[in-house]
Amino acid sequence: MSMSLHSPRAELWSALDRLCPLRLAGGWDQVGPMIDPPVSEGAPERIFLTIDLTEEVYEEARSLGATVIIAYHPLLFRPLARLDLSNAISRVAMSATRDGVAVYSPHSALDAVSGGICDWLVELCEGVSPLSATPIDADSVSPLEGAGRLITLTNPQPFERIASHLRATLGLSYVRVAVAPAIESGDELIERIALCPGAGGGLFAPLSSPRDGGPQLLFTGEMSHHDVLGQVREGGAVILTEHTNCERGYLTRYAERLREALPVALCETVMVSALDRDPLRLSSL
Repeated sequence: MSMSLHSPRAELWSALDRLCPLRLAGGWDQVGPMIDPPVSEGAPERIFLTIDLTEEVYEEARSLGATVIIAYHPLLFRPLARLDLSNAISRVAMSATRDGVAVYSPHSALDAVSGGICDWLVELCEGVSPLSATPIDADSVSPLEGAGRLITLTNPQPFERIASHLRATLGLSYVRVAVAPAIESGDELIERIALCPGAGGGLFAPLSSPRDGGPQLLFTGEMSHHDVLGQVREGGAVILTEHTNCERGYLTRYAERLREALPVALCETVMVSALDRDPLRLSSL
């Protein structure tokens, strides 16, 4: 088998882009192949999915024989001044290059694409009421795709029911909530929701306040203290899952989509990390 100075994985990258076009990613984002080392051509890839590519998760991927790691969060989101042993990102990048393991990130493109993480979160909300949904920041070419989602529930629901359903459906032991008095008492039902995977504060910022017809409920992973306080002061509510807990559950859906879309000649198997987890947890220490 020959070695090539061009990416022997170019066909795989094209297939991944057809499934989730990288043009849908935010202009601030770093997506696509992060590490694309030269390897022998010919054999189908063993793809491994994770949200965060930590050193522990990298070793898991290698133990399973992964040749391509799709890490939702970009490993090289911020520029590295040097490659050495001084930090974990550099160590993982050097190990992957040495081992011939490619690393790819779809990040915000996977949020925005039809059937991606935003639409998956919309499906979770459909468990409490029929609804209509549109992107918060629609793509200019494909207006049904884009960042975030604005939801209108056909049957307005008590906040407690929505929060309980989302927590249970995501398989979480808790969610963090902030609620204005009228919503907490049940006097006001939730009809309008804005959602975004990860950290939605920046995307939510231009939206109208609840008092002016904007979303009564903001649903995301994390927000700043002042953004949460501002939503509650305006009569709204917030549900926070921690950053990755509203993303990780989608990996099994993404694995299914990859298995269906990628030909056997390109992909031998698709695996999902068992060790990837949100770094935050509750502690009584």
